[in-house]
Amino acid sequence: MVEHIRRIRIREFENKFDVRKWSNEIKKPSSKSLQVDDFLAVACRVVHDKKGYLPRNVQLIAVVAFVSSDDNRQAGHMIRRMGQISTGEGKTLISALLAIYHALRYWNKDRHVNIITSSSVLAEANIAEIRWLFQAFGVSVSNNCDQQCSNDEDIRRNRYNNDVIYGDLGSFMRDILLTRFFEDKDVTRNRNPGAIIVDEVDSMTLDKGENVLYMSHNIPEMYDLMRLFVEIWTMVNAPDVVRLAKSSDIVDEVHQLIEPMIPTCVPNCLKQFAGRHLSTWIKSAFRACYLLKPNDAYKVDDCGDGQGRRIVIMDKETGVEQVQTEWSDGLQQFLQLKHGLKWTPISLKAIFMSNIGYFSEFEGRMYGLTGTLGSAAECDLLSQVFGVDFFRLPRFRLRFCVQHEPIIAHDRQNWLNQMEQVVVNVASKQQRAVLVVCENIELANSIYDRLKADASIQVAQYVSSFDEAFKEKQHQEVLPGQVIIATNLAGRGTDLKPSKELLNNGGLHVIIGFLPPNSRVEAQAEGRTARSGQPGSYQFVIEKTDEEHRKSHLSGDPYGRMLQLKSKRDEDERLRLDNIRREALPKIQLEEKLFHEYYEKCVRPLNQRSLESFESFSTASNLEHLQQNFKTIMRNCFNNRWALWLDENAVSIEK
Repeated sequence: MVEHIRRIRIREFENKFDVRKWSNEIKKPSSKSLQVDDFLAVACRVVHDKKGYLPRNVQLIAVVAFVSSDDNRQAGHMIRRMGQISTGEGKTLISALLAIYHALRYWNKDRHVNIITSSSVLAEANIAEIRWLFQAFGVSVSNNCDQQCSNDEDIRRNRYNNDVIYGDLGSFMRDILLTRFFEDKDVTRNRNPGAIIVDEVDSMTLDKGENVLYMSHNIPEMYDLMRLFVEIWTMVNAPDVVRLAKSSDIVDEVHQLIEPMIPTCVPNCLKQFAGRHLSTWIKSAFRACYLLKPNDAYKVDDCGDGQGRRIVIMDKETGVEQVQTEWSDGLQQFLQLKHGLKWTPISLKAIFMSNIGYFSEFEGRMYGLTGTLGSAAECDLLSQVFGVDFFRLPRFRLRFCVQHEPIIAHDRQNWLNQMEQVVVNVASKQQRAVLVVCENIELANSIYDRLKADASIQVAQYVSSFDEAFKEKQHQEVLPGQVIIATNLAGRGTDLKPSKELLNNGGLHVIIGFLPPNSRVEAQAEGRTARSGQPGSYQFVIEKTDEEHRKSHLSGDPYGRMLQLKSKRDEDERLRLDNIRREALPKIQLEEKLFHEYYEKCVRPLNQRSLESFESFSTASNLEHLQQNFKTIMRNCFNNRWALWLDENAVSIEK
């Protein structure tokens, strides 16, 4: 490895080196196979000429480590490798170099690359930051997830003509399902990537490994369930029920009151379906009424796409709005009733793909990057499910990051007071900048309202991925006295650039205002400071209201209490991963096996069948419109039967 980097560093070029001409020669079918050290030597020249610096050794080593065994791989076995590269070490450049190298080396076969990011926001930001490098080598690049292509399928289809596509995982799975199941869509144009590069791979394989994306499949009769949902919602909000809401038998009691209404509220074809789901819907109604609050797991917002105000689910681990996502089991519908929004019918799972399924079925090269690969147990799960191996790289420079004493508040008011005191002290008195990462929008709003009137500091808020003004400011230097109040939208992948004056004063101070759900999310938030060898600090200011904490709080050992809280959290995470391995994974694999059988035996034969083969319609001129739509009608019928069958057998599949 050292020899690789030495050869790359000492390579010399003529003063007027034509990179595009070199790339065009590499792309010719008759050219020799491109070697990684040759490519990186040219890439170093391109980066230096454009930006005035050379890629770091760690970045070059990462690219070499990812592709090092490609020449020696066994027949039919593609590289599947994940690397831990610390936050602030330039993963955006590493991903781009890896994608360009793959595209050039396999230009005449398998050159296409998908770069999968943890959110659509990061996909757009990464392209804006690194597009110049792709252009230098003549490799086309775009995304499949911005607002423009999400609203216009033709634009999105044309994006797939590019050599490299950035996007979040949900966008790639959506387009695959549309192409496979709807002949008139063909979104991906049968573009099969030779490699996928997964940025923040831990987020998609560990934190969200169980996630399943399914295309909304509406059966017309589902609209007739609205009356039953209104009856459930009215009952859950009735005064007598409200007083008994915490009773363990309350769901059964409401069930007994609602069940006799099914014959008059529900059409005959859905009575069994309604009876099967009634208890689940009642639980969802209670959850919507008493547990879920706006500006936490969801918000009510107009996303500017012409659909008006609606329920928008928030991904709390990335802080990004999940505009195309809806909750299942009737929860979405009860939240619509709660906020007086347009009621939409429930949809069934007919066409779907899981995160695990996407990565498992991909047969090309897979490269995963993350700053937080996790523990041995987490790596074992990744190895078992995805067949990957791992490497970890050190930082290119020692990290200078100071952890300040954690603060554990005993109630919300105390938490706000402590937060205000710390922020003002660091930003105003110490003349540093502060990033406050909050658990949800509600808490971010509370802190922002508390601080915005303080003239000694400059306070900004970042809680929405649609905030274009903040995205523009993000490229500016962060100055002393500035305070950013944010959700995890700023806690993963955001690269804030401290000014020289700020670095002289100690750098950016990150305050994590909650206990993150696992060590990986924690490391991402803490990694917003002390990047690339710069100074910085971080601190926990959290709220813990249980009686056990009150006793511990009096002991005066906040470090010990934080260690205790983290130990319990890590044990919960270990149990969650173990549950994925033992229960969730087998269920997902069985569902996708059944789905594959359905596709092969029903959908694929229908797609391959010509209209002329439907003899009963071949001579009926007055049924021309039926001829044109016959496949669509049959496909919808198949999907209806399949969705209902899957729903009827859900308990058996669960077992």
